[in-house]
Amino acid sequence: MEIMIRPTQQAATEIAARIVARLVREKLDAVLGLATRSTLVLFYQTLISIDLDWSRVRTFNQVDPGVFPIQSMLASRNLFD
Repeated sequence: MEIMIRPTQQAATEIAARIVARLVREKLDAVLGLATRSTLVLFYQTLISIDLDWSRVRTFNQVDPGVFPIQSMLASRNLFD
């Protein structure tokens, strides 16, 4: 594992988005674990600005009950469908 320290959130975000974009391009059926806190909004905005084919990519999204109160597992499963 490589640890990268960048001077700004924007700089760190751009690198993180490029790493994920490269993975999605190289491994069309990639599986990603993604967090859902507001800290990552800039990362997601940067990532969606990159032209990628997401049709075969699967994601597992961490849902924080403190942020998204979910009453059942069914609601959790349908949140990102």
